[in-house]
Amino acid sequence: MKEDTALCAFQALGKFTYTFCINTERWRVCKVNIQKLALSITEALIIYGLIVVGYGILAIHISQTWSGDWPVDRNIPWLTLDTFVMVSFALSFFGFIVWRYLKYMGEAK
Repeated sequence: MKEDTALCAFQALGKFTYTFCINTERWRVCKVNIQKLALSITEALIIYGLIVVGYGILAIHISQTWSGDWPVDRNIPWLTLDTFVMVSFALSFFGFIVWRYLKYMGEAK
């Protein structure tokens, strides 16, 4: 059986420790630690969320409009900079809370 996989499709099995991987010829079961995967996703939410918040604050201060009511993209007129920064900060904060919870659960084991 080849060790390289073409595609991994995650499925919830029991305690979220397994995943089904599609090999080129047949199905096989491989172990994946879903808690580490969730930790990585929440860390990315924290980091990229704060980068967007920093960009928004910097853009508002450089343009000196002191309001973020200008659109981020002309194809999405309802998405203004202030909305984008607030949603990004909320996702970053939510990611931090979930990250702390997962770290606590990992240490409790």
